[in-house]
Amino acid sequence: MRTVLALFLGAIVLPAWAGPADDIFDDSELARWQSRYPDGVRANFLEVILPALDEPARDALRGVRLRFPLKVAGQEPLAFYADRDGITLSVASIKMLDDLAVALAWLQLNGYATDTVFEYVHWLKYAAPQAGERLPAPLRALCIPANALDEPAVDNLAQKLLNGQVFFVLAHELGHVLYQHPGYDGVARTETRRNESQADAFALDIFARIGEPPMGMVPFFMLSAYAGMGRGDFASEAEWRADLARRTHPVDEERLRAIAAHLRESAPAYRETLPDRDAVAVFLAIADQVELIATTLADPDMQSFLTGRGRKVSLTSLAPRRPGQMLGAPCGASAVPADFSGLHSGELLVEGESFPVTLFLARDGERVIGQFDFGAGQGVLEGLIDGDSLVYRWGAGDESGRGRLDLTPDGYSGTWGYGRSTDDGGAWRLRPAGD
Repeated sequence: MRTVLALFLGAIVLPAWAGPADDIFDDSELARWQSRYPDGVRANFLEVILPALDEPARDALRGVRLRFPLKVAGQEPLAFYADRDGITLSVASIKMLDDLAVALAWLQLNGYATDTVFEYVHWLKYAAPQAGERLPAPLRALCIPANALDEPAVDNLAQKLLNGQVFFVLAHELGHVLYQHPGYDGVARTETRRNESQADAFALDIFARIGEPPMGMVPFFMLSAYAGMGRGDFASEAEWRADLARRTHPVDEERLRAIAAHLRESAPAYRETLPDRDAVAVFLAIADQVELIATTLADPDMQSFLTGRGRKVSLTSLAPRRPGQMLGAPCGASAVPADFSGLHSGELLVEGESFPVTLFLARDGERVIGQFDFGAGQGVLEGLIDGDSLVYRWGAGDESGRGRLDLTPDGYSGTWGYGRSTDDGGAWRLRPAGD
């Protein structure tokens, strides 16, 4: 089976964050990658995609120009598009998605949840940099070690995740060129969406022709879901629906279900080109997972929840965490539980209702600072140790109050309250994480 060269690209289907996201990466760093990324992309085009086409398509696409500017102002970090002059893929955008692929591979193979990768994309969407500072690049924000790719398994998995990305975006954009799709200005929404579906189908058909399962499509569309505008970004469902109706090439339920259906319909072609039956099963599993993303995007309540949570994500909450945990120890901090330090989990009681909660505490003498996540939101606390108790103030969004945590043989128990009260809000029950 021919291997697609490993680069992680996004298609023009993703929205861009104008302004601060243009400067996530330093120009000198991007200049180094500008001497490496183009060779891989061109090799994909010339050595893999073109040979998979029939002669008329090859003749029509052979002269397509691929452009690799360092950045595209106002469109980073997802600046990928086709126009009459060829296909543009900015180095900054390739670098962004390359880093995200490395993060996914390292987290998964080291036993951590991969949710933080998508939460970083959500955080980036809403975050505003401090004066004079850049928004942090993915690997630093996600606490991925600098030598992550020294692990052969991580490098291998990252390659597999990336292969499907570059192939899909190149083939999708080449589909627009081949079918001579016009731009979006003045073109009816129904026509632009039809063009997007045609380009999607063209890309997926090439996967079947070369016998490659479209690995990486699921994280790609997950990133799309977190990056795009959701129900929670609008004041009413009517406004949200109106915005969906205006979009020319959204990643929405309709488009994803069409992709999933096309993947299933292409399975017979895979049975002919793939000697390994497991590869066909992977292909069909990808279709099921894309369908699941479509269902999530179609659920207004889930969209509102994701948007609300995305607005509350903090940079420190993006640290690696174990599956089932809602919070990990911040970068460089010890998660080992001790008296009023380390990582703890349990339940937060609010008006008699129980919510799972994760609490990280850092102790400096008798002073303790911490952060907590209870699923629907995140908060911080700060306090002083008084014997076997911690007396603290807490804050979560616009709300704040006081509370008390007491050491117990199994962990902690305590109360919290609003304003000056320490107990009118509810209670904590915590144990060392992992117990």
